Amino acid sequence: MRKAVNILVIVIFVLSIVAIVLGHMLYAKRELLKGRTQKLEKAVMDVAKFIEKEPAAVPSEMSGDEFPAKDISPCKPEILEKPETSNFWTKYKRHLETLDVPVLDLETDEYRLMLMNLYQRDPLDNSIRRDPATGFPIMKGEGTMSYVLDDILIAKAREQYDRLNETRLQLKDLRGELATTIKDFNSLKQEHRARLKEIVELKNEIARLNEQIRELNQKIEEIEAEKQRLQDENNQIKADMAKLQETVEERETEIAQLKKKIQEIESLSRRADDRGRLEGLWIPPPGVKGKVILVDSRWNFVVVELSDEFIQESLASGRQDLAGAELLVRRPGDSGEFVTKIMLVSFQPGTKLAAADNLVNWQQRPIQEGDELFR
Repeated sequence: MRKAVNILVIVIFVLSIVAIVLGHMLYAKRELLKGRTQKLEKAVMDVAKFIEKEPAAVPSEMSGDEFPAKDISPCKPEILEKPETSNFWTKYKRHLETLDVPVLDLETDEYRLMLMNLYQRDPLDNSIRRDPATGFPIMKGEGTMSYVLDDILIAKAREQYDRLNETRLQLKDLRGELATTIKDFNSLKQEHRARLKEIVELKNEIARLNEQIRELNQKIEEIEAEKQRLQDENNQIKADMAKLQETVEERETEIAQLKKKIQEIESLSRRADDRGRLEGLWIPPPGVKGKVILVDSRWNFVVVELSDEFIQESLASGRQDLAGAELLVRRPGDSGEFVTKIMLVSFQPGTKLAAADNLVNWQQRPIQEGDELFR
């Protein structure tokens, strides 16, 4: 009996040592499990801070200033009051842009307690609730760790993941719309460059044409000035012609008067010839008798050169001295304007020169060198 007791004591002692060792090992495992559990709880709470609690509210309407409709009508040289527009924004989910949406907060005592309960407990006596059908403890439902992780955290994470996928799809649509817009913009930009080049060329052409217009206007002004000058000259010529016409009329009047006087003089000359025949005096026959070669207007004295015919006529009549002979003076040419009458006072037979007095009572105009002598 004593031996059995001793053996039992030894076995108990050994078992006690084994129990102490196992207890120590279990304590270490307990601390490990506790640390892991606390770390998991802390990680779950931290992760919950990045999980949106509720989705953003959908806006009631979209502003035309913030979401202008894209003009998809073709570019033509015309003004469209109401061009065709894209309906892209009608399917755009604006609420996905919302920032700072409220997130989950699991750091409350209620959620901490739920994370510590693996089983569902009765709120009255804190006893573990069991499934009536199976008799096993209930591990799901409100108040359990599964409720916090599955029904709240994972469900909200799944909803946020779905919204993320939805956002990605919308980004894809936006990328397609942006790519199309960029292509259209690039195409229009090329056309715009071509139009700008054409505009610059047209502006240069307009500038060149304006310069030509300016030069033509300047030429027109010069032509107008020349025209005005010619018009003034024409007016002056007309005025001069009018004056000349008046002068011609005056000259014609004078010629008529002179012709009348010449007729009177010829009549007087005929009467003198008749009188000379009656008195036996010599009257030279009509015709040119010489010309004036020197005029002294101060003393009314002239020197004349007599023609050979006149001298021969005088000698043939038996008259050796020509002093006292009277001759008429006229301008040479077709008009033959009467000038005056002279009387010879001396004659040099060898020179055909004679001196004569100007009978001023007969003078119609100043006597000049070259005037003709006639009867």
